[in-house]
Amino acid sequence: MSDFFKPGDGSILTIQFPSTHLKTTTMNTPTASVAGLVLYSPAPQALATFYERAFSFTLEAASHGHMGQHFEGQLNGLHFAIWDNQKGHATSSLVPTFKVRSIREAEPELLAAGASVTHRPIDLGEGKRVAGYVDPDLRHFRLIEFS
Repeated sequence: MSDFFKPGDGSILTIQFPSTHLKTTTMNTPTASVAGLVLYSPAPQALATFYERAFSFTLEAASHGHMGQHFEGQLNGLHFAIWDNQKGHATSSLVPTFKVRSIREAEPELLAAGASVTHRPIDLGEGKRVAGYVDPDLRHFRLIEFS
């Protein structure tokens, strides 16, 4: 077992980084936490079944706003979703989503750091809004806010 991967307490896997790899940084962007991971698949039902069996958590069919059906659940407080990559909004196979107090407040800092907007905020219903971006290496990520 490497120094980076250690068994967790109640989790399948905990990733631990030695303190020499960590750097304390103060961020002006009002990021509260990593809110979720979104996977895209040509066979979302089969992939949802795989993750349910492999990691013993439930993914249920869901639909928010006009985005269509997908599968979602919570894994130790992290939103985990699987979408059909044929629905037209797949950007890559894995898209991290960061929870912020306000997309409007967070966006200027992201743009100044080199991010680009891929889609403006979309109302998902249930008090949730999500916006899409790419980092300087063109990796997609999203911001989500809850009202």
